[in-house]
Amino acid sequence: MQEPNRRVLIAANAKGNDSLREILAHEPFKHWHALHADSFLQVRFYLQHMNCDVVLVDEGLCCLEGWEELDWLATRGNAPVLFLGERAPETFARAYAQGVHMCLPRDWTLTYPPLLAAALERAALQRKATKEHGHVKEKLGQCRRQIDRLVSLIWRMTPAESAQPHWFTQRYMMERLQEELARCSRHGLPLTVALGAVSAVSDDERVLLPDWTSDVLLQSKRRCDVAGQYGMQGFMLILVHTSEAGAQVCCRRLQERLAQAHPAIPGPHGALNTSFGLASVTAETRNPQTLLRRAEEDLERQRTVKLDTFVTEDCLA
Repeated sequence: MQEPNRRVLIAANAKGNDSLREILAHEPFKHWHALHADSFLQVRFYLQHMNCDVVLVDEGLCCLEGWEELDWLATRGNAPVLFLGERAPETFARAYAQGVHMCLPRDWTLTYPPLLAAALERAALQRKATKEHGHVKEKLGQCRRQIDRLVSLIWRMTPAESAQPHWFTQRYMMERLQEELARCSRHGLPLTVALGAVSAVSDDERVLLPDWTSDVLLQSKRRCDVAGQYGMQGFMLILVHTSEAGAQVCCRRLQERLAQAHPAIPGPHGALNTSFGLASVTAETRNPQTLLRRAEEDLERQRTVKLDTFVTEDCLA
């Protein structure tokens, strides 16, 4: 079934455009909308500002302006190119060498419109399949990056000598938080939970960040503090015997360490954004759910403030 309102861009000299206008008035082309260009410069302009399903190039325009433009359309354009020319083997061979998708004899095309209609439909289907292939390829790349990230997380959480022995799973962190809250309740000691998030501009960098983030945190935290995973892109610190004021000092130090470690990442990377959300044990936050909710709310506030500051500084610059 033909899709309505398909667009074909016709590149031909004035005589060629007039002939093709007459052909496109026939019944097989009722679902096609034609744009006519009498120069390759105009063709480029149209392709830069709108999507076309097919580009039909007449040999007369190539002879007038040069075959190099045909090579550009066929190799770097976003639509399949049909070539309309005289029935000469060397002409069609040259057109195929320039990268066109299909060659049509001009005399047959002008005398038998169904031939051009069938060629346009075939080229449009090819463009649709190419676009779908591109979308599938993009989604496959995203899936592979997610798999790489998951495998990396699993490796770091594996209880083996080669894995990081002090970077714990989220399940362990929740169990440890229960224990520390019970100890805090018994002895009246201060306790603060810090939730952290590290992000950057590049998608590739977001995949790499967790690996070196955990290394820096483990090297920078106090021996008594507990560090581990929280969510897919976050982490948790249980700061024992620490008030909220002390936790703020600790988190500022960790932010500085993360910023210093950032330039050591290989490859291009953008601005690093590290945020912490804090929640200390009080009479209202003596259970894990309330404590974590307070920390998540504080983390969201800190990220919002940093984003607003970044946008303001960028506008002023």
